[in-house]
Amino acid sequence: LTVAGSGTDTVLRGDGNGSVVHVRADRVALRDLRIEGVGDVGSRRSDRPAPVDWDTNVQLAYGYGDAAVVLDGSNGSVVSNVAIDTDASGVVVRGSDRSVLDNLTVRGAPTPREGFMGAILIGGRSVVQDSTFVDGRDGVYAHRADGSVIRDNRMTGGRYGVHEMYTSHTLVADNVVRGTLTGVIVMTQPTDNVVVGNDVRTSEYGVVPAGRDSLYANNVLVDNGYGLQVSGDGNAFVDNAVVGNDVGVRTTDILPSSWVLRNDVVGNGERVESEIGPLRTWSHRGVGNYWGPLPLVDADGDGVYDRGYQPTGAVDSRLGETPG
Repeated sequence: LTVAGSGTDTVLRGDGNGSVVHVRADRVALRDLRIEGVGDVGSRRSDRPAPVDWDTNVQLAYGYGDAAVVLDGSNGSVVSNVAIDTDASGVVVRGSDRSVLDNLTVRGAPTPREGFMGAILIGGRSVVQDSTFVDGRDGVYAHRADGSVIRDNRMTGGRYGVHEMYTSHTLVADNVVRGTLTGVIVMTQPTDNVVVGNDVRTSEYGVVPAGRDSLYANNVLVDNGYGLQVSGDGNAFVDNAVVGNDVGVRTTDILPSSWVLRNDVVGNGERVESEIGPLRTWSHRGVGNYWGPLPLVDADGDGVYDRGYQPTGAVDSRLGETPG
């Protein structure tokens, strides 16, 4: 079944109470229209008797709030070129494997506290691409949505641009995020994620990872409070540009078990903030990171400093004795 309009002049208008479109069949397409009149309930409390574990409770609460469109067990469905105005969620994809959200425009509530998610992916792999999410709480929220692809989207305002929970084997690529609390955040110890080519600026945090065996590469993190957080087990942070942030790189794990190589960390108020754990040595076989120029003089401009760099501070002298 395809429900097709003629663009944003075609309006499906709900009565402000609940979700507007609820799809329960496979291979349904909804395209080329606008949806208004969504209910204002972002999340619902679980009706199950206590105790309910936190993970289940979140899935029930987030996945059953009001939305413009709910894909409910509708595998292989598509929502494309749809504009949504909502104080709750835009699209909820619940147990709908191989579904695609394409070229959406979701405008949420003016503050994260008042609003909810632009797109929610729960219990199935989906693609979210070429879409715009403005305000609300999170742009795209993925919960046990292993294998999903979130690419080429723009998120402005709100709490998180891309928010992953219990979600592994996922690609988060080439998204543009502005003015959020965090551009891309990964939680609850997932594995084998790829976060590449994202551009996060004017946010409190750029990229905040978790889990293990994941790649964070070629991201551009500029003019944020914190640019890149280094955490997790066996993750690789490679070829990121971390420029003009209050703090360039922040590390929080006790054990320095990740690779941090070939990153440009330049012009930040503070290069690195390390809260806990031992000395970090971010280099391998002579390859490290670019930290900006040393505070030395090259009077004749020959590319060689006029004297050797011999730090005298307690921390700087230790760096001089350590490879990298």
